[in-house]
Amino acid sequence: NVYDEPDGAISARTRRDKQFRLRCSYGAPVALFVGKLLPKVLLEDLTTTVAYEYFHSISTITNYTYHNSKVTFMLTKRVEF
Repeated sequence: NVYDEPDGAISARTRRDKQFRLRCSYGAPVALFVGKLLPKVLLEDLTTTVAYEYFHSISTITNYTYHNSKVTFMLTKRVEF
């Protein structure tokens, strides 16, 4: 990102940012992990997904340089009518 002019309240520099994002996810039927522990009726059409995201922002102004990691987990059950 490139900004038009400096924000005098923050810095005399013009802010320029470079950003990097990495995401990966994996999903599988829950039965693959706990197939012997739970009844088959509970495991039918039940899926789990785990995802990881890393974000890094580099700025010409130090206050706006940061990195962040995020992990998400989702459980999905298909229902038919």
